[in-house]
Amino acid sequence: MHQLSQRLREAVAVANIFPDTTITFDGSQVSQITLTMGELDLNNTVGTTTIIGPPNIMIASKAHFDFMLFVRHLTPVILVIMFFYLIMLKIVFKRQLKTSREAMERIMKLDENAAIKDRKVIWCTLIVLAVVIGAFIFQGYIHLQPA
Repeated sequence: MHQLSQRLREAVAVANIFPDTTITFDGSQVSQITLTMGELDLNNTVGTTTIIGPPNIMIASKAHFDFMLFVRHLTPVILVIMFFYLIMLKIVFKRQLKTSREAMERIMKLDENAAIKDRKVIWCTLIVLAVVIGAFIFQGYIHLQPA
């Protein structure tokens, strides 16, 4: 079940991130597959710091850990791992991450505000996200167990 949950989380990340990666780096010499793989790996690494998803939610429930305890103890380790992972990506995929000056200028000229089609949906999504994250952050104070 854990593998299925992890693959589902990866699929959601790809569905949300890949279109932006494709639009941003289209026409550059940068490998979109390399970028997407890096995004997925970092998504999984960052997901380790929270109790969201198995097996962390089961561990937290059994041990009576709250969201912030996981974040406080795992974030420093994850930041170190991410730092070395990004250095490794830069070393291993150096050629796939190079692009021309013209492509970099085109990317910098992209208008992110023009890409937003429905601001109401974005605001509703952000409000729901804030409520959910707030509930996780304050779960220890309001004695709310996630599972």
